[in-house]
Amino acid sequence: MKEKLIFGTYSSRISKGIYQAEFDTDSGIMGAVHLSAEIGAPTYLALSDANVIYAVNQDGDKGGVSAYDLSGNQLNKLADHLFNASSPVNITINEERQLVFASNYNNGFVQIFTIMSNGDLSLVDEIHNLGQGVLPQQNTSHLHYAQLSPDDRLCMTDLGTDEILIFDLSSDGHVLQKATTFHTRPGFGPKKITFTSNGEHAYVLGELANQVILLKYHPQSGAFDQLQSISTLPDNWVGENGCGAMYLSKDEKYLYVSNRGHNSVSVFSVDETNCQLEMIQSISSEGDFPREICLDQSERYVIVGNQKSNSVAIYQRDSKSGRLTLLSINHDVPEPVCIICTNDIQ
Repeated sequence: MKEKLIFGTYSSRISKGIYQAEFDTDSGIMGAVHLSAEIGAPTYLALSDANVIYAVNQDGDKGGVSAYDLSGNQLNKLADHLFNASSPVNITINEERQLVFASNYNNGFVQIFTIMSNGDLSLVDEIHNLGQGVLPQQNTSHLHYAQLSPDDRLCMTDLGTDEILIFDLSSDGHVLQKATTFHTRPGFGPKKITFTSNGEHAYVLGELANQVILLKYHPQSGAFDQLQSISTLPDNWVGENGCGAMYLSKDEKYLYVSNRGHNSVSVFSVDETNCQLEMIQSISSEGDFPREICLDQSERYVIVGNQKSNSVAIYQRDSKSGRLTLLSINHDVPEPVCIICTNDIQ
C-alpha cells in the first residue's frame, strides 16, 4: 500500500518549504523526496479530513497560517493569513467543531480560526497569556500547544509560565472565560498535552524538565490532578536535552517521545488499569536533533525527522511490544520538523 509523507521544514539555503515523498507500507521504503510548495519556514503542519493543509508561514516581518489544497503531488494555495508578528509554533485542528488553533511561542497568543466551506480560514478570536517562569527560557509566556479537551474546552500549554490553561468556548469558537489553571512544577516547561480517548487522563510533555506527567482530568470543573512524573531519558544521561515530540498510539498502549540532545526516541508502555507509564526502550534517532514523531496509517512504522542532520529515520514498530527496530535512514529531507502521513491522494 502506498501512503504519502508530508514534511514541514525550516527555511534556509537548503530548505525552501513543504516536501513530499511516497511511502510503501509493504516494504517500509520511502521514495524520492520533492518540494511541493515554497513557503517560509513551514515548521508545523496540520491536515484536515478535507485534505487541506494548514501550514505555519513566516514571510519577512509577517507570520501566520497558510491554507493549501492537497491534490496528488501538488499543493495549491488557498489563502494566506499573515499578521505583523512572528509565525506560530504549532497548529491543531478540531474536525467536529471545524476549528483551527495556532499557538504562538514568541508573543504568548493563541489564535482561533473557523474553517470555511472552501477550506479557507476566518479568524474568530485570540487569547493572550502573561507571565514567566524560573528558567532563562521562561522569561515570558510561550504558548506552545492548543486543542480542545474531551469536553470541548480550550486547553493550552504555556512553556514559559509552567501552566496548563483551560477556557470555556462558545459554540462558534469565541473565548468565554477561564475555567481552571493547572501549575506544573517550576521549570517543567509544558509543551504538549494529549488526552486519552475516554477523556479521563492526559499526558503532558515537559520540554525543559525532560519528563512526562500523567494527569487525571475532571470534566465538570476542568481541573487536573497529577498522578505520575517520569523521565524521558536514561538514568545515566548527563548532557543537555530538550524534549521534542510526544505521540500516543491509537490503541493507547504505547507512548513515544523524541529527545533533542540525547538524540533518541523513548518508548513507554501504558498500564491498562491506571494509564501509568514505564520506559521500555530508548533507541537512537540516528541523527541530530529529532523533532516530530509520525506513525503511518497502519502504525506499523515510526518516522522521525532529525532537523540538524537533514535526515529521516524509519523504524518498524512491533504492535505487541511497542518496541522499535531501525529500518532505514534517508538523508534527502532538509531540516525536517513536522511529519504527516496520509493515504496517497491521486
